Parts: sequence; structure tokens; C-alpha cells
Amino acid sequence: MIETRKGRYLVIEVKGQGKKIDYEANKKSYDGKIKSLFNEVFSKEVGFKDFIDLNKNFDYKIIFDAKLQSQQQELLRLLRNYSSN
Repeated sequence: MIETRKGRYLVIEVKGQGKKIDYEANKKSYDGKIKSLFNEVFSKEVGFKDFIDLNKNFDYKIIFDAKLQSQQQELLRLLRNYSSN
């Protein structure tokens, strides 16, 4: 989650490219009913849209890129090492 200087919040979820196929299939077949949700990533996106309707200062983005995900994991490792020193 990123907070901007203007009090807005951006939630970014990074997923590997392999997760995109089921996500796209669920997005295409979704009929607005909970029982038609079968993909975890798409389900979170749907839930977050409901949250955003009540909290206009938030936005949610999903990024499908395995390379970016590995860079994010490296950053997390560095932050953990930094905080333990």
C-alpha cells in the first residue's frame, strides 16, 4: 500500500504471469453474483471495488509480471535485513 502526499492510497497486488489466465477467465464470466467467483485474485478485486465505493481515497491495481514480483521480493528481503540492524 502506498500513501500519496494528497491523502490517497494505492494498493498494488503483484502476481506472476501464470495467475492471469484464470483471472481473465473469471473476469469474463463474472455475472455479478458471488457464486460465480472462482479466482482468488479476481475475487479480491471485486471485493476491493465494493470497499472503494465507500472509501474514495483508495485505488487497487493488480500487476501480472513475474519479473516485477521477483524484484518486489528482493526489496522485501532488503527491508527486512535493514530493519533487523
